[in-house]
Amino acid sequence: MSTLLVAFLIFICRVIDQAMGTLRVLYAVGGKKYTAGIIGAVEVSIYVWAISAVVSNIGNIMNFLAYGLGFGTGTVLGVVLERKIAPGNLRISVVTKHLVGPMAAQLRAMGFGATESTGTGKDGQVNIITSVILRRQLPLYLETVHEIDESAFVTSDQIYEVRNGYLASIKNK
Repeated sequence: MSTLLVAFLIFICRVIDQAMGTLRVLYAVGGKKYTAGIIGAVEVSIYVWAISAVVSNIGNIMNFLAYGLGFGTGTVLGVVLERKIAPGNLRISVVTKHLVGPMAAQLRAMGFGATESTGTGKDGQVNIITSVILRRQLPLYLETVHEIDESAFVTSDQIYEVRNGYLASIKNK
């Protein structure tokens, strides 16, 4: 094989295996052990070919560059894919000094669950909406909240298990 073709294949392999590595970690942390295991098996097979191609021709600088650039590009691609796929669930807390009835009603009308409660913050009483949503629904949820109350304090926490309750499948706008 030509030197340029080998370098190109090393680059492509590193892009793919590094992107897969990012997804593997995401699925492992999210409790999807079998999905993570399958991704890992494919990932390491690609990695072994790429590293052996570099080591077998250790003096070829193009292979080193292809390996490094593929790693960096694969990292970026992995993050982009992770944000597109966005697996998992989030617990969202919306804290505001305003009444939350209209916001909760709007969220419910869109298909989100919304539990209303009150609390005490630094400056007194606050109103809180708590929801559990699919992670990929976060942009729509935030857009809805901020259309109603731009000053709302919103936090999200990744959760790994949901039992009972309400978790709807919402279609993006």
